[in-house]
Amino acid sequence: MGRRSDIKPLPSVERLSELLAYDPETGILVWKEQPATSRKNIGFNNKCAGKVAGTVGESGYLVVGIDKKYYLAHRVIWKMMTGGDPADIVDHEDTDRLNNRWKNLREAANGPNIQNSRLRVDNSSGVKGVHWDAHHKKWRAVLTTNGVSVRLGRFASLEEATNVIAAARMRDHAEFARMA
Repeated sequence: MGRRSDIKPLPSVERLSELLAYDPETGILVWKEQPATSRKNIGFNNKCAGKVAGTVGESGYLVVGIDKKYYLAHRVIWKMMTGGDPADIVDHEDTDRLNNRWKNLREAANGPNIQNSRLRVDNSSGVKGVHWDAHHKKWRAVLTTNGVSVRLGRFASLEEATNVIAAARMRDHAEFARMA
């Protein structure tokens, strides 16, 4: 995957490791104590040492302030664990924006990340891609992959539409398939 130009680069792995400790089992970042000789004059306060790093931002993701800039915690974690900036998006497999356990994070392009999104709040069927077609009085299944929508048909029952879209999602979305 190529690097997206709209994402700011993260601090070096060395800088991140100097400031933060990460527990892959819990997904928690903790501030490390900074020796007085190594502290840069950037406002780091050792009162933070040992405390959980980050705050929930407007987007619902955990953000961490480092050297007067804010970064998404899951991107910081990715770099700490892999040694490099993620090329595109770091996806939360379970869609929980605050679950930063290592086993829950994976690199993804925008399309697969959208495929792993939660059910929209205005969805009345309870199934992604299935809606009631009032004109035909049937359930309609539509699968969207990489911005292209494919009509899978109209069905007399919600169960039938659900089965058809589930099979299509597993085929086309693979590990990013999410039904609800």
